[in-house]
Amino acid sequence: MDAEDEERDNNNGKSFGQHWGWFATLYQLAKTNALSITGDSCITDLNLLFALNYLEIDKDYKHEIEKEKNKQIQQARSRY
Repeated sequence: MDAEDEERDNNNGKSFGQHWGWFATLYQLAKTNALSITGDSCITDLNLLFALNYLEIDKDYKHEIEKEKNKQIQQARSRY
């Protein structure tokens, strides 16, 4: 069972976002550097369109990093 499956079990089949709703979005934004880009002083002051685009690009970037790590692991394994 991976972490996502365990999370769904703990939340009666709901994903993190489904379980926490809009608060999950605020939580994710709070863990980023979005405020340093806009100069805003509070997450709730961010423009909604900016906030959603920022979260999406952050997710895509992390996904690309993960893909690159997996690719490097596969290449290392194929050498041996």
